[in-house]
Amino acid sequence: MSPLPVGRIDAHQLSIIGKWGSGKSTLITHIAEMSSQRYHPELMNLVYSDDLDVAVQLMDHKPYQLVILDDAAGAASSRKGGANAEKVQDYNTLRHILKRKQIAAGKPIGGLVNLVIAV
Repeated sequence: MSPLPVGRIDAHQLSIIGKWGSGKSTLITHIAEMSSQRYHPELMNLVYSDDLDVAVQLMDHKPYQLVILDDAAGAASSRKGGANAEKVQDYNTLRHILKRKQIAAGKPIGGLVNLVIAV
């Protein structure tokens, strides 16, 4: 098991870009599997959506948040995809969201938010 940050929350972003059928979703599945092997499942929250607003609502207080936005640019409509792209530029706020959720749950502050965006 890899240690998670204590006393701070780190945030990282990975963008996966490819055409339809190029294997983006398969790669995302492997990332999720590797994450569940690396971090104890009781410490991990896997969030899967095509909308960042929905993903934020699904985050909880656990110290490892794997937030996956699959088909983020093509979801439902080009307007929604464009809105996702603008929101993702502000992805660093996810660590603040996790901190607020941990405080509200009375949990110690610390952890990691990995945002994976497939477009």
